[in-house]
Amino acid sequence: SYGITMLAILDNKPKIFTVKDILQSYSEHRHSVIVKRTQYDLRKAEEREHILLGLKIALDNIDEVIRIIRSSESPDTARTSLISAFSLSEVQANAILDMRLQRLTSLEIKKIVEELEEIRVQIADLKDILASPTRVSEIVCTELEEVEKKYGTERKTSISTESVESSSFDVLDLIADENVVVQLSHDQFMKRLPIDTFKRQKRGGKGVQGSNTRSTDFPKIIKIASTHDSLMLFSNKGKVFKFQVHDIPQASKEARGKSLKAIINLEPDEMITSICDLKEFSEDSILMVTRSGVVKKTKLQNFSNAKKSGIIAINLKEGDELIWVDIVSPEDDIILASHKGLALRFNTGTVRDQGRNAGGVTGMRLSAEDKLIGACIVREDAKLLVITENGYGKRTDFDEFSTKGRGGKGMGYVKINDKNGNAVGIASISEEDEIIVIAQSGMVIRVEGKEVSHIGRVTAGVKVVDLKEEDLVQDFAIIQEEKDVEDP
Repeated sequence: SYGITMLAILDNKPKIFTVKDILQSYSEHRHSVIVKRTQYDLRKAEEREHILLGLKIALDNIDEVIRIIRSSESPDTARTSLISAFSLSEVQANAILDMRLQRLTSLEIKKIVEELEEIRVQIADLKDILASPTRVSEIVCTELEEVEKKYGTERKTSISTESVESSSFDVLDLIADENVVVQLSHDQFMKRLPIDTFKRQKRGGKGVQGSNTRSTDFPKIIKIASTHDSLMLFSNKGKVFKFQVHDIPQASKEARGKSLKAIINLEPDEMITSICDLKEFSEDSILMVTRSGVVKKTKLQNFSNAKKSGIIAINLKEGDELIWVDIVSPEDDIILASHKGLALRFNTGTVRDQGRNAGGVTGMRLSAEDKLIGACIVREDAKLLVITENGYGKRTDFDEFSTKGRGGKGMGYVKINDKNGNAVGIASISEEDEIIVIAQSGMVIRVEGKEVSHIGRVTAGVKVVDLKEEDLVQDFAIIQEEKDVEDP
């Protein structure tokens, strides 16, 4: 299926119609045409009846009519005399004066009488149509059938009872497979944009305006995904929702996007905190991380029935919330990162798979004033990327983080101070990757990963984006090995 904006003029005003609306309006229009046409035909028939009645009166009194006409000095005098003698109207009198002598034959007299009878039957029928909406509807249908017979052609496509799922047709065949930027705001408005919307800049650039959000709203999550992917959206309440990337409306940089509440079934105080793109349901697992340091691993297949209505993903303790989700294999190592600059690395194989309703296990022990901000999967060809809220960032070798058992307190991964601010998040990044950073003001910058300095574990980093006063980094995303993407 595909969308059509049916914009038309109704009552001298533009209106966007639904299919039902436009069919109803067309039906009402056809009914109006039939009624007005019938009223016109009735008026003409009654005018003809009036003339025929005058002619019949004249024929019934033909000798007197001839005498009056012959004795009159002028047509006007004859007209006046006829009106007076037979109580005729001026129209009837004129019709009598205009009548030829050949109409006085018995055959012509019979035709006038027959026409009068026919016109009276026609008048009765027209009045019945105007008094019966059912008859008007029948005429509309009959005339449409006549149009179909006269102008209709054979259908050039076939209607199949076979469902789309069981046929060879795939809607993705009609959609270009390309990477896009998926952006979600704090007020849960989502949109997608082509990656080429954002030009590459050097590290420390000011970026470009990514969206004109309201004063109370700001960009929250940014994700790179293919238009052929599915998106699994995880909420702070531990639910997961699934729909296709191509279902997200494409919008401009300045547009706000579409409210998620119009797409998925979110509760009033529920919001999406993590987005995972999915190409297929493999044998891998989903790893979930909560704000308080709990981790949970569940087989990806357990989420195959996820829909827009949502299903439970993790059973959270009171006061906790789900913040990060990704697909992992048993051999993957993961690093958890806290707001205060501590990180813990452990193997995901040490976390056993649990059902969707389970609550998870301890991943990292945090101090009372600390909280987790995110996590990332360790990649052999990559380094750990850290971005702070004041726009600073760095790359650090994963080898500087020794693998520990889960449940530890972690080690420092970034120097926290007033200059760079607290950490916003971490990610795995290779030399070929690019970074898209988005600020709370909506400003977006796209830089090459290799532009970010490669430095030690407990350092502050370098400026990645030049923020305006009081602006902060909200989120960032990695574009993996997009070598074919050219500057617009």
